Amino acid sequence: MPKKLTHNDYEDKLLEIESSLYPVEAYINYSTKINHCCIHGHITCIAPNSTLAGTGCSQCSGYKKKTTESYIEELIKEAFLMRPTEPYKGSKEYITHKCTICNHVAKRAPYKLLAGDDCKSCTNTPMSPAKLYYVRLNNKYYKIGVTQESNIKDRFRHDKLENLEVIWIKYFDTRIDAEAEERKILYINKAHVTKDKPLPTGGNSEVFDVDIFL
Repeated sequence: MPKKLTHNDYEDKLLEIESSLYPVEAYINYSTKINHCCIHGHITCIAPNSTLAGTGCSQCSGYKKKTTESYIEELIKEAFLMRPTEPYKGSKEYITHKCTICNHVAKRAPYKLLAGDDCKSCTNTPMSPAKLYYVRLNNKYYKIGVTQESNIKDRFRHDKLENLEVIWIKYFDTRIDAEAEERKILYINKAHVTKDKPLPTGGNSEVFDVDIFL
């Protein structure tokens, strides 16, 4: 009997075929539709057998052809560090990029960069830009956190949550500043930290039983 495909197996297969979509809900089986997100943030409910057959985001089909200038504008808007040093050729065509912080040079496919594959040399340093986020988990818990992922939901891609709602995001110039604000919020609201463990991959010490901003 063939091995049953897991959520991680499904993600790996999407990467292998360089799909423009990635799942934002837990994989169930080949034919059950689940929500996927594209590099432009569009949510599409589609069955895995369709994505693995090459079906992409239906909303993106109406986009104007991207230019080097519009690609750079998108990178700036989403706070990515890398910039192309040669003309944009297509979302899956690898071109040279250079980091605006550390000057690291690397080949990147634009769709991978826009999906979060930013500069490997400095994206995890304390002085790199970061986001402080506040989300609701499974319609029951609330979490504060800091991430440098381009898409907040990527932080939870292995937690197999039934529901994830991003309530707000605040942008900081450095991770140090974002973490300082997070610590202040956690200290003020430490009495509301849950004793449950809704996140299998960790981070439960920043999860609350109530909405602390009500």
